[in-house]
Amino acid sequence: MKNLVYSITICLLLVSCNSDNKKKNTTILKKEDKKTIEYDLGDEMSTEGAGAKADYTDSKIKKCTINIYGEMGQIEIIYVFEQNQINVSQENITYVTEGELINREKWTSEKMSYVLDLNGLLISNNGNQEKIFNVFHEVKNAVPFELK
Repeated sequence: MKNLVYSITICLLLVSCNSDNKKKNTTILKKEDKKTIEYDLGDEMSTEGAGAKADYTDSKIKKCTINIYGEMGQIEIIYVFEQNQINVSQENITYVTEGELINREKWTSEKMSYVLDLNGLLISNNGNQEKIFNVFHEVKNAVPFELK
């Protein structure tokens, strides 16, 4: 029995001497708080309705998709928020008319992109400036850019 205790003790000593005493490098990643909230932009922008869907990370807006509906088409505007600017992509969809009828299953689409500063002023554009539908101020009044 004495020999068994000595043998176990020696084995434990050998194992403990050979173990790595290096500290493990661990990185703790903070889980981001992500939320998506939909907002009704009311009839002020269009009689057919308008809405926005905002994506937040850690209570700050990262992306906002605005849809404005009209009798003759619709506009989709996507704001992607960067540090000092907003990258915008806009798609104007116009329904095809056949005589006096509107065919909502057929449409033409025009896409453009542009950049706004954080006050909604145009910095640069990649399309026809006359077709830019800048609704920044209306959106800013209805959609908080930071959740509290």
